[in-house]
Amino acid sequence: MNTRPPALRDQRGMTLPELLVALLLTLAVVLGGSAALSAARASHATLDAAAQLRDSARLVGALLQPLVAQAGYRDLHAATLRGSALQPASHDALAWLAGADAVSVVGRTPPAYSASHVNHSDVLVLRTMASARDDVPYGWSPGAAAPVSDRAMADCKCTVRATASRGPHEWIDNYLYVSRESTDAEPALYCGSQGASGSSFTVQPLVRGVESFQVLYGVADHDGRVRHVTAGALASPADWQRVRSLRIGLVLRSPKAAWVDTRAAAVLYPLGAAYASSADAGSTFTPPADGRLRQVVTLTLALRNAP
Repeated sequence: MNTRPPALRDQRGMTLPELLVALLLTLAVVLGGSAALSAARASHATLDAAAQLRDSARLVGALLQPLVAQAGYRDLHAATLRGSALQPASHDALAWLAGADAVSVVGRTPPAYSASHVNHSDVLVLRTMASARDDVPYGWSPGAAAPVSDRAMADCKCTVRATASRGPHEWIDNYLYVSRESTDAEPALYCGSQGASGSSFTVQPLVRGVESFQVLYGVADHDGRVRHVTAGALASPADWQRVRSLRIGLVLRSPKAAWVDTRAAAVLYPLGAAYASSADAGSTFTPPADGRLRQVVTLTLALRNAP
């Protein structure tokens, strides 16, 4: 007896449970891919922000170290001249180092301090002389034209002086402070410099993303030990002459938010937790919860040309 298998009917659709399972699987794949892409983008943003912070930290060190090293340098020719015409009252021959707490700088000639500080940031003033070339005869006349420099000294904007200092009161002034950019209000470490007496005072941003700039001055006591104080504790020129080192602390932030996190950030200590003091408002910094990466940079630098 011949039996014929039943005819196979073509599949004409899916049942509702099958459709729901297929949709759920598709949705899981899409969500998984989106999550992986989002995590990859967030990781890339974090790594990029961290790399920019490291670059900014290296740049800050590369800029500040030579400025501090050459602060107080006196050219042999200029330091021995005593012409009255080269000694304006606005320049003190001993004022090779100066500073102020919780202020900014107004770009004038001469520059002035402004109370509109950024996060209680300080101002540091470093001065040096431009030395003459070796072929310049020693003891030139004070009334003569300025001699050609050896182009070994540059200001904080990396501008080399073409002429040497003409007297003990003619310094290259370097003002370091924090101000906000006029375009996007981003805080930045600024450099203001003034060359020869009477020349214009010009400013330029050096490093963007600097939220705090703090300076302590290492003063040598009579027993030879060094204690760190703020600029306000240096009341007289004699106190400034006893400064032997600088402790500089900065707080750097990334240009953009690296992750979405609105939790309160931890308190940062630009100069180190051991130097935090209620008398110095800038010694602690509480960043806003804006999702940006931040890094503390602390430098302790010796003043090689201290008297």
